[in-house]
Amino acid sequence: MNKKKRKREKRVECIDCNQMTENYYVVQTNRGDICKCANCYEVWLLRESRQTTIQHVKNATLDW
Repeated sequence: MNKKKRKREKRVECIDCNQMTENYYVVQTNRGDICKCANCYEVWLLRESRQTTIQHVKNATLDW
């Protein structure tokens, strides 16, 4: 019974660290979908939000 309920885990290769993982996120790009492991995705998300925040602060100080 448990075997039917258990979802079969798919293993994919992370585009950043080139390691096989079952814990991943699918990121949509103009050239198609890419897969990133959870750790690489979270690091990418933190860097992206930090860069966006820096740009907003720079734009706000230029308006003064």
